[in-house]
Amino acid sequence: MAVDANDQYAGGDWYSASVKQAGSDLVMQIKSILDGQFRNGAEVESDEELRARYDKVWHLPGAGRTEAIKSALFALPGVLDVLVDSNDRPENWATWLDEVVNQHVSPDQTVILPPGAPKITIWGGIEQEIINALGRVIGSGTPTVGNITGFYTDKFGQIEELRINRPQQIELYAQIKLYKLTSFRPGMEELIADHVIKYFGGVDSESVFWKGRGIGERVSHAAALRRIMGTRGLDSAELWMGADPAALVRDDYLTPAVSVPFIRRENITFI
Repeated sequence: MAVDANDQYAGGDWYSASVKQAGSDLVMQIKSILDGQFRNGAEVESDEELRARYDKVWHLPGAGRTEAIKSALFALPGVLDVLVDSNDRPENWATWLDEVVNQHVSPDQTVILPPGAPKITIWGGIEQEIINALGRVIGSGTPTVGNITGFYTDKFGQIEELRINRPQQIELYAQIKLYKLTSFRPGMEELIADHVIKYFGGVDSESVFWKGRGIGERVSHAAALRRIMGTRGLDSAELWMGADPAALVRDDYLTPAVSVPFIRRENITFI
């Protein structure tokens, strides 16, 4: 069989030379096609359009997970605490309601949550800023449960509704009996009262606000007593506390799940 000199490859391997040429032609064709697509793409979509398209991803269903919701809200000024309660059961809502009507309810045991519907309670912050931030992490059309309704405009120009909750503030009272040493200085009661306020939550003697406990967080009797005993000049102390000034107890205060405790200076008495 005669072989053309142009088809020769090193060592006279005509087959290898043919394959090499065919592969080279194919690579050139692919490169030409891709180069054209990349050049056209750069001309069609600007950097600003690319960023806008990227932002829209966050409005797809499923983007609003619990940690993403908390991160978005805690980044806002004035937000002190966030509680996210959600029902992740995948069943159909009607079937789920028939079978487990008393399960997967909100922390206050009053609102049944549809599957995938979060109930978000936010302490502090500006409501419209909260709604806008939630709109960026919760998928459009995702139902939310709450007693405050707000609206935001998503990246597609649609007006969306969101519901949020605000915690109830529970006013607490404390009665303290001090067993003083000779080193206890006059006026130290005010320092002790500030220690209690910083732990419970409230405004201290210098008009500084202290967050204290979070939403639904237990007020520990032992932890509060430790703060009192941190004062120099005390031998020991006793503490009674609660939300009813006529029925104070030497025990923890169990804060309702969608509430935050606080105490006023005038609610702290020494005996």
